Amino acid sequence: MKTNSTNPNLTEPRWLQLLLIGVALAFLLFILVIPLAAVFYEALKSGWNLYIQSLTDSEALAAIKLTLITAFIVVPINAVLGIAMAWLLTRFDFRGKQLLTTLLDLPFSVSPVVAGLMFVLLFGANTLIGSRLEGAGVQIIFAVPGIVLATLFVTFPFVA
Repeated sequence: MKTNSTNPNLTEPRWLQLLLIGVALAFLLFILVIPLAAVFYEALKSGWNLYIQSLTDSEALAAIKLTLITAFIVVPINAVLGIAMAWLLTRFDFRGKQLLTTLLDLPFSVSPVVAGLMFVLLFGANTLIGSRLEGAGVQIIFAVPGIVLATLFVTFPFVA
């Protein structure tokens, strides 16, 4: 049995190492590269001019603007609160730490559809909170605050 001469701790034969590397690269090719190439091919099938024209459409520009506004609001909030939460959970022992950790991991286990339904049930026009907010002139659902809240909910655990 031939062993790897560069690292004495490895006992797998060289052909097995190459086979496993080949399998991993083939997996990446079929799961990542080919679908990505197909997306670019379909997007640019009619040429660059149509692609640029689509990007300068008023609805596309509004979507890009909304995405940038959301990112400029969510990223600083996530950075400050995520670092503070991570520092709190790693440095201190306190009553309720397990509950806080569980709440922090909640977005990992909740479907985005269920999270969206949760926000609609909390802040919808026919709910207690939503009707009071709309009476005060604040709209959460189907507005920038709702998008920001949903994005914060989904991305906060990744930061912390």
